[in-house]
Amino acid sequence: EQQIFDTINSLGVPLTTCDLVKNFLYGPDDEQAYNENWRVVFEGTKETRDFWNTDASKSRQEKTKDNSTIERFFHAFVRIKMWDFKDQLTEAQKKSFVKMSNIFSTCKAFVEKFGIDKQDLANEIIEYAKLFKNNLGAEVLDDENMPMYGCIERISCFINATKQYSVIPYVLYILHEVGDEAERNKIFTYLETYLVRRILVESNNKSYSEFFAESLIGNKIKTAQDLRNFIDNKAADANLAMPNNAKLKLDISTRNKGLGDVLAQTILYLYETKLSDNLVRKSYNEFYVQTLMPKPKATNANSWPQHRRDTAMEKERVMLLGTLGNYFMLNSVGQKALK
Repeated sequence: EQQIFDTINSLGVPLTTCDLVKNFLYGPDDEQAYNENWRVVFEGTKETRDFWNTDASKSRQEKTKDNSTIERFFHAFVRIKMWDFKDQLTEAQKKSFVKMSNIFSTCKAFVEKFGIDKQDLANEIIEYAKLFKNNLGAEVLDDENMPMYGCIERISCFINATKQYSVIPYVLYILHEVGDEAERNKIFTYLETYLVRRILVESNNKSYSEFFAESLIGNKIKTAQDLRNFIDNKAADANLAMPNNAKLKLDISTRNKGLGDVLAQTILYLYETKLSDNLVRKSYNEFYVQTLMPKPKATNANSWPQHRRDTAMEKERVMLLGTLGNYFMLNSVGQKALK
């Protein structure tokens, strides 16, 4: 019956990972546990179902089942849970377990290969799902009371604005493992600094996903001091090191690739809300960014002309277009004043 459900049904109406895992974990004798726990968290109300089914893809072309909130949650969960079996994982499993297409089979492996009781696994999934829903929803972008100090709200704003979902496993891990809010806020303060500096400094970041799962969770980094020590021990020129002030200053003023409106707005918004609590309270979504020096567009007759006789000046102009200093942020009041 399980094999029929996993194969035939998945060839018809697309089943979510949640559907498959639910059917695997709950049998006919588990109806009460399902109704009182799993159903409440994942299916209880329309608001709940809408939350988990939300698609936050960057473009219409990217919209697939794998981009839904529920799939991102389960992907984050397996990237956390697998490190409970760090010493038992083969290199092949480390690579296989984290693939989006293998999330369900990974959850099954937790039971069938590593011996977790089904209801224990279900309860742990539910615990993490509550943390995800209560702290990492996109509604934070409409919050008009963004705190000045480092906290989960600021990290959630960064994640939802930039769609850098690779950070989610470590954030969920800290929410689950660190009970002291003051310690969590210290962690999130340092993490915010790290994330903002990383997007301001150009790098390949080839191991970014592994860093927020295997490196930090696998090594049980659960205090602000341990996080600082782990990152600070990397050589200044190492991949994923904390960019120092000199590197930050250089890349802010000479960025070769355009920063982009979303990243610029995120940085300016987080910076502005950190400067003063007297800021006119507006949510992230109520702001937008403009550039001081217009970006050239083929259809824009008002674009500044190129320096056709001076290639050095033209090269500098193109470089400056993508720097943070070329951006400024406005809200609806500022937009009216500008017009």
